[in-house]
Amino acid sequence: MNKKTIIIACGAAVIVIGILLWWLLSRPASEVINIEKFDLLKEQIVPMRLKVIGRSDGSSQIAVKFFDVDGKAVGRGELPYFGGSITQRIMDVNINGRHVFFPREMIQLINDDEKSTPLQDCYVKDGFPMIYDSQVADPALKDEIRRLYSHILAGDTARLHKLYGTIRQIDITLGEPTERVNYSLNVKASGEVGFKGGEIF
Repeated sequence: MNKKTIIIACGAAVIVIGILLWWLLSRPASEVINIEKFDLLKEQIVPMRLKVIGRSDGSSQIAVKFFDVDGKAVGRGELPYFGGSITQRIMDVNINGRHVFFPREMIQLINDDEKSTPLQDCYVKDGFPMIYDSQVADPALKDEIRRLYSHILAGDTARLHKLYGTIRQIDITLGEPTERVNYSLNVKASGEVGFKGGEIF
C-alpha cells in the first residue's frame, strides 16, 4: 500500500468517525440508550404484595407493599376495599424479549363504575421506580430504568416504541380475595405476570 492510499484511507476513517460522533452528540441525551443493559435484569421478581384487612368498624382496606429486587420493602399504601375482584393495571415494556413491568394503578368495580387508585407514588422515589433497586444493581442499568420510566410518565408511546421496543398496558385480575390472605404479584423478565396467594406478607 503506497503512501497516497494510506492517506486517503486515514482521511476516510476520520470522516466516518466524525460523522458517527456528530450523530451521537447531536441526538437528545434521552435517546442515547443502553438497551443491552436490560439483559442484566433478574429473571423473576415480586414487586408487590397485597391483602385485604378488615377493620373493627366493619370496613375493609387493601394493604399494599412494594419490594425491590432483593426483597427489601420500599413502599406501602392502604386503600378502601369495596368487595369483589381487584384488577392490577401494569405497564409492560418488551425490550429485545425481556420485559420490564411497572404497576400503574389498582381498579375496583363499584356499582358498574371503575374506581382507580394510582400506585406509582408508593414505590417511586426521585423519579426512580424502587422495585428495580438492588444493593448490587448495575449503575448503568438503574440509569436506563430511570430514563425508561421518565418516558412512561410522559406518556409518549410512539417514542417509547422507537427507543426501547413494544409497550403495552395489561390488566391482571385477582378474583375476590380472601381476607387476611397474602397475594403476591409475580413478574418474570420472560413476560409472565400474575398473582399468587399464600406468601408471607
